Amino acid sequence: MESRYNKLKRKVRRIAYKVRVAVEWMAKDEDYDRPEHDMNESDTLSGYCGRASAMLSYELNRARLKHRIAYGCGHMYVIWDEHIIDVTATQFGDYFGKTIVRRPESLKKLCERNDDASEFGTWETSKLFDTIHQAREWQIDNDWPDEQMIEEVDFEYLR
Repeated sequence: MESRYNKLKRKVRRIAYKVRVAVEWMAKDEDYDRPEHDMNESDTLSGYCGRASAMLSYELNRARLKHRIAYGCGHMYVIWDEHIIDVTATQFGDYFGKTIVRRPESLKKLCERNDDASEFGTWETSKLFDTIHQAREWQIDNDWPDEQMIEEVDFEYLR
């Protein structure tokens, strides 16, 4: 019989995958809307970390799962129950898969196995946010590029 914790972790993985698909659609739409090159890349989701983390936070809130949005080394992701959840990690290498739901020590070993131990620094948290609003305010205060700013319209892709 599957433990309650394993069911919960499976639920988090499903949510992360749902958000990844939504962010992929959003990125493709933006490619069509803005054919000129900007800082966001639809193929790796580079530049979408803040927006994707907000979308993930929104879905985790709907599922009543306690979590925080995290920032470290120019990158945003989510922390849930000591797990790093990142739906835009493909920007750092193919070996991460579409979504990451891993404890930090497991993620560090994955980076080391792929001779990319320095990449683990991407998830060394320097700032935590309890709400999407706090993360957005921090983006504003720190002059994030406009195309990487969390926007309410992003959440429409989750429907």
